[in-house]
Amino acid sequence: MGGRLAPVAAWQRDPCALHRVTPSGILIAVATSDDPFRIEGAAAYVWNALETRATLDEIVTAVSATTDRSADEVRVAIAAALPQLESAGAIVRADD
Repeated sequence: MGGRLAPVAAWQRDPCALHRVTPSGILIAVATSDDPFRIEGAAAYVWNALETRATLDEIVTAVSATTDRSADEVRVAIAAALPQLESAGAIVRADD
């Protein structure tokens, strides 16, 4: 059974999304909305980690290096933030 391995999901910032870092978080403007929105916490960590295309494991590694939380705690927070950012239009699944 030498089938293909399932591709590993990866994300990237939506190329059309604009952002600005403020003292209270990161403001993001996307093409599908007239109103920018603010992200903070795990979502901001994800945004910062996605300067380039990254998988969940790569994001967790990057974020874990900047916080005192365990990798398991970081993984849970990141896994929750990814679909929120994706549904808001800030990030997209990256094609290989």
